[in-house]
Amino acid sequence: METLLLGSIFAAALVFAAILLLVGVIRLVLGVVFLPFKILFAVLLLPFWAARFVLRIAGLLLVLPFLVVSGGAVLLVVVLGGLLIAALPVAVVVGVAALLWMMVRAVVRPSTAVALR
Repeated sequence: METLLLGSIFAAALVFAAILLLVGVIRLVLGVVFLPFKILFAVLLLPFWAARFVLRIAGLLLVLPFLVVSGGAVLLVVVLGGLLIAALPVAVVVGVAALLWMMVRAVVRPSTAVALR
């Protein structure tokens, strides 16, 4: 029973390998047959590819200054926003310290305040 199962698996693997080999040979033959046509179309389409390349470079050169300016503006906004976010906790601490200083200043008698200076 096991021999029959292993034999059928081996036969299926051989059939699969033969099909893959046949497909590979057919692709190779068709590639060789159509190679002159591929070369001919590549030569015929070469001016269009070159024109497309030149137009893409020209478009990039037209758009590049706008991209640089807008990128700089975005970078400036991001840096200023980051500085604001970093400075916000410090501003809260400074504000609380200023309020505390004003309250102590209001409570302390003027004569004592003059002596502390």
